[in-house]
Amino acid sequence: MERRVERLQETSRWSGVSQDYEIFQTSRAGLLTNVPAFDLGLGLSVRPAFTTGGERPSPDDVTSRTGDISLDVTQKLGANLLGSLTVNTDFAETEVDARQTNLTRFEILFPEKRTFFLEGADIFEFGYELDDVMIPFFSRRIGLDEDGERIPINAGTKLNGRVGNTNLGALVVNTSHAVGVDTGTATMGVARIKQNILSESSIGVITSFGDQLGRPNSWMSGADFAFQTSHFLGDKNLNASVWGVRNNREGLEGDRGAYGLGFDYPNDL
Repeated sequence: MERRVERLQETSRWSGVSQDYEIFQTSRAGLLTNVPAFDLGLGLSVRPAFTTGGERPSPDDVTSRTGDISLDVTQKLGANLLGSLTVNTDFAETEVDARQTNLTRFEILFPEKRTFFLEGADIFEFGYELDDVMIPFFSRRIGLDEDGERIPINAGTKLNGRVGNTNLGALVVNTSHAVGVDTGTATMGVARIKQNILSESSIGVITSFGDQLGRPNSWMSGADFAFQTSHFLGDKNLNASVWGVRNNREGLEGDRGAYGLGFDYPNDL
């Protein structure tokens, strides 16, 4: 909990009051006690949807109408574990991407905004503060082509959450082919397990399979270790990480692996 008074340039916190600690550093978070038990009920959410549209290219043409039914189901499997199922997924309510001009030779990585992929997306984060430098799993590759055009999702299922000190996430999606490209259906998936160790550190693995265009022998595997402590030299932060990934795809040439090592000393000097 933090309160900012801009006119006084003053920041007040309930706990972790130090310029060395960010507000989201859980090792310095306050502890609520005497909280009553919560009734989760069935923990089941079912959301059916129907979308329809019409197209009339010219005044002399007959209006053609289309309609689709979709279904999204989520089920609480535990206090911190959630299962999701989607069929004929509809993203009509998803916010559109902001228009940007790309003057580089690299494509723009637009952020994920689709609810099905956003829930529990943090479990698939890899390494420590790699940002856009290394992204082993990018959910925007599923259901969208490089131009942002929709590729129909037939069905998908997802599991994400935490069991004890183990964070886990798994996702499997089956897609149809893009408009004008008969590549058949494609099945893609990703799994991630991250184990909390020591007091603030973690070690994990990630693996994925499948390709949007249905190319065979497409896979990626990687592992990462992040050491974090807020008690270095007494009360200082120290972060260190090491990671490595390897991938494969039909027709892929050159080096297929990537590795990294990083250190960070985020303290007020």
